[in-house]
Amino acid sequence: MSELRALVGARVSVYRGDSKISNVTQVKTAMDWAEKNGQVVVGTFEDLDVSADKFSPFKRPDLGQWLTEERAHEWDSLVFAKTDRVFRKAADCAELTAWLEAHRKILVLVDDNMVLNFRDDSSPFDRTMARFFLTIAAFFAEMELERVRARIKDTHRDLRQTQRWMNGTPSMGFTTAPALDGRGRVLVHDPDGQETLHEVARRLFAGHSWNKISQDLNEAPCIHALCDQECPEECAGVGVLTNLGRSRLKSGKPITPNAWAPTTLIDIMTSPVTQGIKVDKHKNPILGAEGNEIIMCDPSFSANDWDRIQLEVAKRKNSGKQRVHSANPVLGYGYCGRCGASLSRKVSQNRKDGPEYRYFRCGNAKKRCAGVNIREDVLLSVLENTFLSNYGTKQVTRRILIPGSDNRQDLARIESSIKRLKAESDADLLDISDDEYVKRLGQLTKRKRELEVEPVTPSRWVDQTTDQTYAEAWTSKTTEERREMLRDSGFRVLVRSKTDVEIQDLATDGKSTPLRALFQAMNDSDIQGMTVTPDGVTVTSRGGQQLEDPR
Repeated sequence: MSELRALVGARVSVYRGDSKISNVTQVKTAMDWAEKNGQVVVGTFEDLDVSADKFSPFKRPDLGQWLTEERAHEWDSLVFAKTDRVFRKAADCAELTAWLEAHRKILVLVDDNMVLNFRDDSSPFDRTMARFFLTIAAFFAEMELERVRARIKDTHRDLRQTQRWMNGTPSMGFTTAPALDGRGRVLVHDPDGQETLHEVARRLFAGHSWNKISQDLNEAPCIHALCDQECPEECAGVGVLTNLGRSRLKSGKPITPNAWAPTTLIDIMTSPVTQGIKVDKHKNPILGAEGNEIIMCDPSFSANDWDRIQLEVAKRKNSGKQRVHSANPVLGYGYCGRCGASLSRKVSQNRKDGPEYRYFRCGNAKKRCAGVNIREDVLLSVLENTFLSNYGTKQVTRRILIPGSDNRQDLARIESSIKRLKAESDADLLDISDDEYVKRLGQLTKRKRELEVEPVTPSRWVDQTTDQTYAEAWTSKTTEERREMLRDSGFRVLVRSKTDVEIQDLATDGKSTPLRALFQAMNDSDIQGMTVTPDGVTVTSRGGQQLEDPR
């Protein structure tokens, strides 16, 4: 009789890399049994980070490949260390047992001293008793699973009202450390994670779009390179990692490429967790017994910077697809005079080594207005001269955010918590005593009344005057900074055609400067330059001709 062929393996619900060797021990136990009983090992499997509660043996990544019609002929016995490594549900036990019987296989559970042999012609009674004891073992494994669930639920309920970290991967900017009292773990700042958060904030304040920021994060070799810093010796150069990426790297798993996306950044930069506040699975702040938010760690940003970040987020959200950071010099104040769409920038080249032609045109993606186009250099020259004529001698003003005191969000969260607490009580879903329910409801109601009497002072922007004039500032500004100056000053340009352009100054009650004659002359005479003064506009053609357009 030929040797029986053994298939041995292991399963662990949570894999922690080389620090835990449960899977190694399981495989060794199974292989030792096979060798002792004269079976040759023809295959091994390891299902790591696989829950028996969520995946039946047939659905597991590694073992499932062997439990198929195509590979059933390759082995004779399936050897596990113990029952709960195979299944934790009686239904899974019945399903696997039926398959093994149909294919005349042997199931071995070494530590439980149990063998279910469908290969040999053993007595029906022996086979029935083996199946019975296997079912009992699976039943107790399922009971143990339920006890584990109950303990976890109780632990989470208790930890929910504390500053301790429960489980899982911490949010960006944080890691965990042992609590000072030795009970569990708490959140602490992660230096690289905090550097990443603040670099994202700096780029937001500089006007970068979410797409641009996520692209930079995905392409940077490390956080130090992203921040233009010298890399320390211990820098691994594995890119700017999310916290999930750090966790996977630590456990020896492959890192997901291009993990940074605009939605990921928005979630991080708007979540209360970033400010060290404990939240529930719906990302709502968890309130303590007295109705206050539970602070797990120092915030990542000051209150002022956090308010600025939320304003930047809202700015990008409210602008729809409009980018805050763009190479388009008239973004935000240049529009089609016919349909109102933003002007888009077009760069073309007749031949590969020929000159580039840059012009603005209607940016309506659905139906671009025909004839709405103008040369870039012409329009920017007129805008510059008009702006400096109106504002050149005036002092530059900049907007400063004055943080306010607004408790409306806190009040809304308290009211939501009261409503949720009452709804859970009415549905008999609370796992606390009646006295605890009354106490918690009373504290929430007390906090609600305190917030209702506090004054609300919203944050506001104020204009601060500097010692520099706009003409002085203009010379040192980049194209994007000049665009910001024009937009913030209330300038708006409407282009209907290359000879029909209107410049509006919204800061002076929408006073507009129609420049039809000016642009007609520029188009007809191939204008060389122009000068704008409070008295009018003078243009000069390449032939030396001049034309005045008085206001």
